[in-house]
Amino acid sequence: MDPAQRDALSAWFTPAPGALPHRGKLCPGILSAPGLAPLSGCFGLRRRSGAMLAPRPSAPEDAVLAWADRFLAEGVALSLLLPGPSPAALKALGRRGFLPRAGQPLQAARLILACDPRPSLAPPTLQGPFPGAQLATLLFVCQGDRVLLMEKKRGHGAGLINGPGGKLEPGESLRACALREAKEELGIRGEAPRLCAELRFEDEDGSRIHGFAYRCEAFQGAPRESAEGKPLWVSRQAMPYGRMWADDRGWLPWVLRGYRLRASFATAGTRLLAGHLAIDAAPEQGVPPALAG
Repeated sequence: MDPAQRDALSAWFTPAPGALPHRGKLCPGILSAPGLAPLSGCFGLRRRSGAMLAPRPSAPEDAVLAWADRFLAEGVALSLLLPGPSPAALKALGRRGFLPRAGQPLQAARLILACDPRPSLAPPTLQGPFPGAQLATLLFVCQGDRVLLMEKKRGHGAGLINGPGGKLEPGESLRACALREAKEELGIRGEAPRLCAELRFEDEDGSRIHGFAYRCEAFQGAPRESAEGKPLWVSRQAMPYGRMWADDRGWLPWVLRGYRLRASFATAGTRLLAGHLAIDAAPEQGVPPALAG
């Protein structure tokens, strides 16, 4: 953040009586600027760059969105600390590029979202084809509050927790790939899988993955450990996002609750740089023409 940006942000903020702003800490007060409704809560500047904003729980969500837009228009990376935002607010923030970094979306717990309007690598567009990407699938078995995951033992994502999945084989459909990978990795046969998410990933090293996530409720067989991974049943309320890919916290809670979506992410290895979420968008829109139908 350059000095001009820092001065502009400081001019928006009026500390509460007796409160003293300190770099890297939140300070209670009010944000105000021409054309925007005043916003009460806590505000702070990060030690290195960017800003932090924790609106009061009673703050109107449209006011929070308007202030988020102002920060992004100024080119300032912003972290939002929100006490259980509504699905509508989360959808709007996802379209703006705000992704959860702590907490679990769609639950009443406190949630931290962040957006950098000038990332070192922008997420790929959801418009048009995604050439040069490796096609892959995931399958999530959901039964009541439980979700079947696996601890990955080798290959891409070894050491992390995810749903069973892998690369598309020549001549294979996306649905067939999802079923085959679940059979090979966990010994189960999913029944009536439904396409829930299209996921586009681009890494700083130039690699691309075009993923498609499926969900089903029923399966045949008993989950068993394989050379690929170990099965793990977890509660939807206690997903181990700390041991999963960083992007999972953004899109997977929606899929587990029955939403459909399209999303794109920029990454640097296991680090998430930026992304966009289009909740309620049809993932079929992103299926390559050769695999459509």
